[in-house]
Formats: sequence, C-alpha cells, structure tokens
Amino acid sequence: MNRLLFGVACLGLAFATGCASDPTADLRTGPARVQTTRTYLQLVPGDSASVTARTLDTQGNPVAPLPTVSSNATGVATVSVDSLISANPAPRLNFFVKGVAPGQATVSAAAEGVTETADILTLVFPEEFLGTVSVDGSGRTDVVTVTADPVLEFDTSGTSGVLVDGASADIISMTATEMVFSWSSAAAISGAELTFTDVLFLGQFPTAELVYGTGVDLNQDSDEPANDNDVPNGGTLTVATFGSVNRASMASDDLFDLWCVTVPASGDVTVELGWGGTGADADIDVYVESGCTQAFSYSDVYGFAMGTGANPETASTALTAGDYMVWVELWDPHGVPDPFYYQLRVFPTPS
Repeated sequence: MNRLLFGVACLGLAFATGCASDPTADLRTGPARVQTTRTYLQLVPGDSASVTARTLDTQGNPVAPLPTVSSNATGVATVSVDSLISANPAPRLNFFVKGVAPGQATVSAAAEGVTETADILTLVFPEEFLGTVSVDGSGRTDVVTVTADPVLEFDTSGTSGVLVDGASADIISMTATEMVFSWSSAAAISGAELTFTDVLFLGQFPTAELVYGTGVDLNQDSDEPANDNDVPNGGTLTVATFGSVNRASMASDDLFDLWCVTVPASGDVTVELGWGGTGADADIDVYVESGCTQAFSYSDVYGFAMGTGANPETASTALTAGDYMVWVELWDPHGVPDPFYYQLRVFPTPS
C-alpha cells in the first residue's frame, strides 16, 4: 500500500514538473528579425503614438535581446521607451513616437545580430500653413506674394487656391513654392485670415485647408476714392485735376464713384469714360449746381448719361467756369472683372 502511494506521488510530481516547463523551448532558435505593431504613423506636432517592438526567431517566437529604437530625424519625431511595461511578461519593447515639427522621419527598431530590422514611416503634418507672406499695396490692388515652407508645395495643376476671410482671391501666378494673388476691397482689412486650399504636404500628401497662423493687413485700393458712398451724406469729394488722366477702381460693392472737376474757363468741355473691352456698361452724369460742396440732388443732373455698351463713351457740352461733380456708375456689373478699372478724362473739346 505504501509502495502504491509512493508511486502515485512520484507520478504527480513528474506531471507537475512537466507542466511547468516550456514544451517549445527546444524549438526556439536565435533572433532572426524585428517586428513592430505599427509601420506607418501620422501625427501633428505634440501628439504621440504607442508602438510595441519584438525580436522574433524563425518560428515567430519573441526572444531576447530586446530591440533598440531610434529616429533618423529627431527634429521631426522623437522616440522614448516605456520602461515600466517593456520586457514584461514576454520579451517586448514598448515605446512612444512623438511628433515635434512638420516633416518626415523614419523610426527604426533593431536588435543585436539581426539583419532584418523594422522601420516606421512617420509623417508629422502641419496644423497651419507654414511660410511667409508679403503685401505690395503700391498699385491699384494689393499684390500678395506667398512663399511656402519647404515641407509644403502648391499644386500647380490648378487645384490650390487661397481665401481671404472666406472669399476667393484672384491668383496671378503660381509655382510649387510661390503663389502670387491680388486683392481689392472697398476698405482696408486688418488681420485678414488667409486660408490655403489643396496644398501638398511633402509634395504628395494633399491637405484640404491650412490657415496661415498670422493675420495679414490688406490695404484699400490706393486709387479708390475713400468717400464714394458717403458723399450724399456730406462727405468731401475727390478732386480730379482738369485736363489730366485719373484712374479709379470699382469693386463689386462699390458700383459708383464721385469726382469733383474744376473747369478753369468757359467753353466746350469733353468728358470721356473708357475702360477697355471688359463687357461692362458704365455711364457718366455731370451735376452742375452742386459746386462739389454740398450733397447732390438728382435735379442738378446735367443730363448726359452715356449710351449702353462695352465701348469707351464720350460726350461734349458747353460749361461755364466752375466746379462740377461727375458721377461714374457701373450700370451693368454682370460678368465684369472685380475690380473694374476705368479711365476718366475731362478736357477742353478740341476745336
């Protein structure tokens, strides 16, 4: 009886010992390759992603040594090891990849004596448009030159665009690294928001919209009379020198201009309005009793509205010496470029 019990006890001990051993231990070979749980990451500056790396044998079993990780562009992305859970309970390395600045980095995991390493392509996308903006306000419109940061490119196939406070601007020229656009408004804009659409990140990854992080000051058209719509309420008229060429612009919200012209001597005077073939129809009226000093009245109109059509229009009449208010009105704005430029000339009628 005791012999039987002893035999059973030995059998149980042998069974217990067998269960505690690793039945695959003799199948394991040396380290053969490194594997990571991620092979591609998209981040923005400041964000992090968790990754696990393992050294595997030819059978796919995790073995020592633990991988080591590094970034080839620490200015774009950095790596840090999570030492609390790495190597526990199985041989593995847990680490974090953190985005630092826009660009591309390769995070590599390698192990000693292993030739088959693992790479993680890491893209750190910008959160705003990167580059420089300069404004030339010396002409009739603001000409804005935008130079993109090296990580960004404009799509020269024609899809890239720009919005000024949500409104489309007219692009003058565009290369992969530079966009030039024009802007005109009835009043100056302080801190306008520029939004760039369909910009390419690293030349191949499209971004829907990127906002330039700094507001841009845009000027009112320097040739635009500042008093246009306020004159009927007692504003001061813009003075046009008799016999000279004067230019102004009409934007979509500024469909008329008022000028004060001083006629130095009595006689026949020609008023000429020209704008080139834009498909517009602009008319002129002359107010003879306002003297350019009071709010105009429709009863003062001299009555020389021009005919319709997209051609320069002109009229001559006898005027005595004095001040005359000239009204230039864009009669039909449909299909007219914005801004619409014209030339107003007032001069003695040739004999």
